[in-house]
Amino acid sequence: MFYTYTYIMCKTLETSLSTFVFTLTCAILSVKIYNAKEVFFAAALMFTISLIQVIDAGIWWSIHNKNKVLNDYISRYAIPIVLSCELLVGYFGVNHLFGWRSRYFEYALAAFVTFILTYWPYKCYLNTLPHMDGYLQWCQIQIHPIFRILFIFFLLAPIIVGIPSNAIKYILSLPIIATFIINYSNDTFGARWCWSSNIVSLLILAYSVYMKV
Repeated sequence: MFYTYTYIMCKTLETSLSTFVFTLTCAILSVKIYNAKEVFFAAALMFTISLIQVIDAGIWWSIHNKNKVLNDYISRYAIPIVLSCELLVGYFGVNHLFGWRSRYFEYALAAFVTFILTYWPYKCYLNTLPHMDGYLQWCQIQIHPIFRILFIFFLLAPIIVGIPSNAIKYILSLPIIATFIINYSNDTFGARWCWSSNIVSLLILAYSVYMKV
């Protein structure tokens, strides 16, 4: 049963929304159970990452209803905005809550986010459609391996360097690294992160319960 669920996950409107709701629920419960800085940060980051599932759900809806205009706007503008927010929440969350800051990292992050927000709408001139593997292929393009590596670097660096809690570091970073390695060569790289979103959210909730007890 679990295998079947993970196999179809992200491949329909319903499963994309279910992933978002599950992550949101875990995030809220985690903070309510154990309202510590590291849990709040982890919950906020996972909520931001899970927003891409709302984006995917909107794209699935546009495909089912043959709404090419909505598909274009979501694919061209909403995707880069959410991806940029993931990086910004990660860095500034660590900076605000734990005090870690690197001026050079900020400059590099600003340049990369600017690149995402400007280059993606330019590069995305085709609607997002399902790939042969059943996952969405954003804008029908292949994300360059260098950009994939840079995105993961900017996402994980503040977590690994700036968060004092080793447990939260492992909970956040290990599933992300595993997902990155498993899906690195897939054309649908961007849309394959929903299962790890659920796993990380559940681990954060388990951590909160453990710390509270």
